[in-house]
Amino acid sequence: GDYTPLTASEVTFIPGQSSVHDRVQCFNISITDDDILEDHETVSVFITAVDRLYPLLLTPGSTTADVVIKEDVSDGVSVGFQVSEAYATEHNDVFKELCIQMYSGELERSISVYVTTSDITALASRDYVGIESQEITFTAGQAKSDKQCFLVYIRDDENVVEYTEFFFVTLNHTDPAIYTFNEQSSVHVTVEEDPYDGVVLGLQKTSYSIPETGGSLTVCAEIFVGGVELNISLRVMLTDQSASAQKDYSMESEVLVFTSG
Repeated sequence: GDYTPLTASEVTFIPGQSSVHDRVQCFNISITDDDILEDHETVSVFITAVDRLYPLLLTPGSTTADVVIKEDVSDGVSVGFQVSEAYATEHNDVFKELCIQMYSGELERSISVYVTTSDITALASRDYVGIESQEITFTAGQAKSDKQCFLVYIRDDENVVEYTEFFFVTLNHTDPAIYTFNEQSSVHVTVEEDPYDGVVLGLQKTSYSIPETGGSLTVCAEIFVGGVELNISLRVMLTDQSASAQKDYSMESEVLVFTSG
């Protein structure tokens, strides 16, 4: 309970009392200090005459009073992310589930926290769907170890080769009865590249012809499918068939680089 009930407690005015002090009689209500997070609560006090031996006039409007028991903000709850690091792969994890857990406390009222994403190298416009102050609610009756989860959508940008990328998900609240330890206030999400994302590239032609007097031949490699967000390097090597190196042709080993973008 929230207070110790009074069962028809009597307050007696003794005959002959006339001083200001004697004209006031008081009683006490014991308030129970629990460790449960709840709303401010109200108890009503009212007085009635015990007997009718004397003419007694109770002043209208002064026979009842409301007592508001204000919640102790130290009866708070600790909430935070279950993990500080999370991993997703574009191909396998279209949705990434993250959970917020109550680490301490007990609820007799609802509380709300809010989650927001922020870019590091992963971009909300391209690599995942950003979240702006999404409300997560814990309801009355929930207690330690209970959790609420939400989803972050990871975009699968097919056929784009890129580096592993990162973004943050942070937790915020405005309720003074909620507290969060620093290590539980954010999640660092790693988005690993889809191993099936790739590019199709090769030589533009499979056959070339040049006269001995032609001087030099330009051979090109091309990306046919996909795109790159990281540099891709190809090493070019020649092997003799009927022509012999140095005698019929020459070229040092060369590296072709396709740059990001």
